[in-house]
Amino acid sequence: GTASLCLFSANAAGFLHTGHDGAILLAYASGIVGGSALNVAVPLLFELIMETVYGWADNGDGAMVTVFLNTVVQIAFLFMLSSMPTNGSYLWTAWANAASFAVCCALLLCLRVEYRRLAVDRGLALSETGCCFDRAFGCF
Repeated sequence: GTASLCLFSANAAGFLHTGHDGAILLAYASGIVGGSALNVAVPLLFELIMETVYGWADNGDGAMVTVFLNTVVQIAFLFMLSSMPTNGSYLWTAWANAASFAVCCALLLCLRVEYRRLAVDRGLALSETGCCFDRAFGCF
């Protein structure tokens, strides 16, 4: 996801010298892969939020967190875009999209996941859910 969004941004900025047809093909391919990665991540992150808040918060709280964060980011982007001059470059939005995807991936590596809901659903001990990566890594 991050690589394809960076590739899309570099192509749009003209850093890659692939010719007209190659640039169009690269824009379509990297745009489709990057857009797919972004759209696949939304339900997965929602499920991760639900697993994280299970037991100490209501599921509605997890849904509200998702909607709130989505709304804040959209308003921030719209505010910045509306305050720009009409003849300015909007290329920064592609780079910001790629950077936000990379930051999100890096922060997910720092998350220690406890699958409380999965443990209840399957009737297992909490230590028997997930994998060693979920429990061994992460600082929060």
